[in-house]
Amino acid sequence: MEVGDFVSTDQFVCRTPGQLPDGYGREGAKGRFNGGTIYNDAASGLIWVENQVSLGANETVMGKERFEQWMYDHACVEIKHFHGDNGIFSSDEYRQDCTEKMQLQSFLGVGAQHQNSKAERAIQTIMYMARTFMVHSSLHWTDMGADDISLWPFAVKHAVWIYNRVPNRESGLTPLELITKQKADHRDILRSHVWGCPAYVLEPKLQNGQKLPKWNRRSRLGQFLGYSDEHSSLVANVRHLKTGFISPQYHVVFDDLFESVFSSGPNDAIVDAICEDLYKSSCEVYATDEYDAHDNLVYKPPPLDEVWLDAEGREQSKLELRQQRKRNDELMRNRDMAIADMAPTPATQGGPVPNDPVPDGALLSDDDDESFISNDTESEGDFGGLVTMLMMMLEVLR
Repeated sequence: MEVGDFVSTDQFVCRTPGQLPDGYGREGAKGRFNGGTIYNDAASGLIWVENQVSLGANETVMGKERFEQWMYDHACVEIKHFHGDNGIFSSDEYRQDCTEKMQLQSFLGVGAQHQNSKAERAIQTIMYMARTFMVHSSLHWTDMGADDISLWPFAVKHAVWIYNRVPNRESGLTPLELITKQKADHRDILRSHVWGCPAYVLEPKLQNGQKLPKWNRRSRLGQFLGYSDEHSSLVANVRHLKTGFISPQYHVVFDDLFESVFSSGPNDAIVDAICEDLYKSSCEVYATDEYDAHDNLVYKPPPLDEVWLDAEGREQSKLELRQQRKRNDELMRNRDMAIADMAPTPATQGGPVPNDPVPDGALLSDDDDESFISNDTESEGDFGGLVTMLMMMLEVLR
């Protein structure tokens, strides 16, 4: 059996509405995640989860398409067979999508949940892992909504991220290795962090050995919620504790042991020392400034969102944005000037350039013979110039 030959699917329901990955977590209960669909590839054991607001056919088909695109991007395979229950997977819209893609379908018998044991087991494994992440985080940190159970969609996604990178006990290979057919160095696991731990968001200018400023420590404190699906595999999703805003961050200090969550009273000196040590040992930088051979800035990481900045930081961000626009305009002008200098000049018509002597024995074209065409004649392709030439030839013949 090859990757994509047989995929088991099933849906799960969560009674606690889950927060969406974008926004501030202020959606109504009907606009939040209420469950999802899980996919399990039989050949590799890979698991994929699509969190869904609605478990209807339309959103399920869209999630199916995202899973198929992800499989094609990573393994260059197309799904050939889906196996599921007689619920939403037997709807007309889902069947039509499978028919258009020439995919086979099979269904369970009535009440025979054991016939879909792969998907059922995948749901149990992922939910146990996600529940463990959330319990561990809530035992260590309860301030400012860090133990909010509506964050379960991020715990589920992180559980899938971990599962697909952990080697199998029997084969010693990870599901990602089996679908990509490439040996992994497991750097992703070695650089992973504890879900729900404190994360300090830094500015790019603080990356060159500078200390974490004290005045930034609490305003930049966030919560690590796993890794972004839309960026590099190690770009962290960090939740702003005061606003609930979740965004990918590129310069982060992680506190995997939850050592800095108690930072008040006589322990401030201890926490200061802990944070300085964290900056040296647990700082992750995913994108840095890039310069060309002439030390001109050509790339700058995305700036921090305004929720992470104070008044002074917002003014500095606006100034840097104006400077970046000025640099881009200057680069565009220099490029246009370089293209203009490389453009060929139009060829000179009507014989040699004046004041340039013609060498002896040089061949002259008909256009260079000034005995027939004066300097006042028009171009060769003009009808008036042709008539003038003919009249002059007749006068010579007479």
